[in-house]
Amino acid sequence: MSPSVRAINMISLVDNDVILKMGKWDLLSELVALLGGDMSTIFHLATCRHVLCPPHKPAKALKRCGDQATVERIANFCADTMPLPPPKETTWLKKLNEVPDIDTGEVLLFAVGLEEESSFTYIGDKRSLVALAGNESLLGCVRALNGRIKCLEQIIAELIASHTLDHILRKIRTRKDVDRAMNMVLGNRPQSKNTNDIWQGLLSYYNHLNELTGGLLAEFPCMPSILNEPHMVL
Repeated sequence: MSPSVRAINMISLVDNDVILKMGKWDLLSELVALLGGDMSTIFHLATCRHVLCPPHKPAKALKRCGDQATVERIANFCADTMPLPPPKETTWLKKLNEVPDIDTGEVLLFAVGLEEESSFTYIGDKRSLVALAGNESLLGCVRALNGRIKCLEQIIAELIASHTLDHILRKIRTRKDVDRAMNMVLGNRPQSKNTNDIWQGLLSYYNHLNELTGGLLAEFPCMPSILNEPHMVL
């Protein structure tokens, strides 16, 4: 990355899975605000647009994203934020590439995250995190990234804390097909659900993944004070 990028306090590296899900939920604007609002510090994989919504293959883009509005949201996000440059060093890149459950995009995100100590990586694929933490040859990589990885449940919790539960619930519930775990925790129920239970559900998924990865994840956000007084949501 350029010296000007390195001088910035916090850099956000966002994987395709997070971008796709936030796009389907119409939460990309909220995600940008959560990451500080400075587009020059938010990085996506250079192949993101072509993988999620290829501009010259509208039928494929529509099938992948589900509707035209999502295609446009992701295209705009990729146009406004920064493409991730390749890492300068290749030592960890080669080792990461040898792990089966870490795909090419995740390899690049982890490798750049290692170089950029001020960065946080936002990732939706839990398999890659378990593979990263469970490979002895990547122990140094894991130590360097420890506390700088955020999973989908953390992102949703932080969005709730910054934009209110009702706002996030309304958007996620419009697309129940996007993520099974989110639908389990946040989806509509025949009976009302306690707001405290919703937060604890997100925390439970986070705790399980954090245990599987040996404490790799960043700290889970504090529960908003309004949720400390449980009330029912539909």
